[in-house]
Amino acid sequence: DQGIRVQGINDMMIRFSRCCNPVPGDEIIGYITRGRGVSIHKADCSNVKFISAEKERLVKVEWIKTEELFYPVKVKIIADDRPNLVSDIMLIFSSLKITVTAINATTDKNNIANIDVTLSINNLGQLQEVIKKIKKIDSVLTAKRIETF
Repeated sequence: DQGIRVQGINDMMIRFSRCCNPVPGDEIIGYITRGRGVSIHKADCSNVKFISAEKERLVKVEWIKTEELFYPVKVKIIADDRPNLVSDIMLIFSSLKITVTAINATTDKNNIANIDVTLSINNLGQLQEVIKKIKKIDSVLTAKRIETF
């Protein structure tokens, strides 16, 4: 069980598209692939717009209770670099009990930190909360969800 119900189809293999990485709370749609089951996309994914010419392969899908399921989400943080910046960001994740599965931090010649972090997120509300808190950290310029990995 991956937390998805496909309308009118039982026991269908489901996979989450890597182009938009949907999480519970996102509006989603399914695309019936050839041989790989139903691919789940965000409803506003650019790939769905591209394949919508094959409307007969699009299927309604919905999230079902998923409190125990987690989904990978990438967040990009841009900040003026300073001592303890990454530590302050990690404290936010720790306080919200969010698992970090990957992090890459670099600083350019203008002392701008570019931090890509992959989080294990349970739902859209949790993601929105963590981004809101990151934006409040001193010296953070932007923090946003990145759809592609």
